[in-house]
Amino acid sequence: MSRIAVVGVGAIGCVFGGYLAATGRHEMIFCSREIFGEVSVESDFGKTNAPAHTVMEPTGLEPADWVFLATKAHQVGGTAGWLEALCGPNTRVAVLQNGVDHVERVSPFAGQARVMPVVVSCPALKHGPGRVSHIRQAGLTICDDESGQDFADLFLGANVRIELSADMTTSAWRKLCNNMSSSAITVLTNEPYGVFRHTGLLELSAALLEECIAVGRAEGALLGDGIIDEVMAKNSGSPPDLIPSMLGDHRAGRPVEVDAQYGIIVRLGERHGIKTPLCRAVVALLETINSGK
Repeated sequence: MSRIAVVGVGAIGCVFGGYLAATGRHEMIFCSREIFGEVSVESDFGKTNAPAHTVMEPTGLEPADWVFLATKAHQVGGTAGWLEALCGPNTRVAVLQNGVDHVERVSPFAGQARVMPVVVSCPALKHGPGRVSHIRQAGLTICDDESGQDFADLFLGANVRIELSADMTTSAWRKLCNNMSSSAITVLTNEPYGVFRHTGLLELSAALLEECIAVGRAEGALLGDGIIDEVMAKNSGSPPDLIPSMLGDHRAGRPVEVDAQYGIIVRLGERHGIKTPLCRAVVALLETINSGK
């Protein structure tokens, strides 16, 4: 049995924490700003309910075996107190966030713990404290090493697909390609995926993606030419009423992830001498939107 603390109990934290809790194999702690006694996860596979032990303050907590950090990328600083209490020399922090700089982002707050990037594949929505839903099977990708295998073993018996990757750089950049090609456009138009039925916006999506691919390749990601057609097919073929998480945050009046999806491309592009004018423009637009929240 492992002692697992979930920091960030929005849609992603509750989906994966809920499935783990339902196995009954671990001691689960949900670190939350509100108390709830049960996690309920609904999907195409049915409904999963599990008891939830929630705590609202890090005071008095002992280090955990695992910490699942599932806040938004820009909220990491706000978890400092939780990470200080929960991270010991034997703790492993699985970062379930967007972006390609998980280790650099979280390590300053994790003490001696090992920080492990995780790529999340789980379109999910939160409906209330501890109540979430998702489409398709929930999936996670992690490095194919000893700690990655230990992570996969945590999910034995859970309704979660775990993929072990020999190339996490490529895995993370492929996920970023999917996210950044659509997120900002849906926020700036305030429209779900149906907006990509408009040819001009699909072309804009492809142009943004080209900047991401160029920078990702410079960073060592293996991104083939076919990824543009693949991502465009995803954008135009997704359910027209599907709301990506960035648009969900925007509509709820929450700040949106600017740096993890677009700012990082601009900064790394500068490092490699690659121009990223569209991503730079998106950063300015989204930061203006955030400044009003």
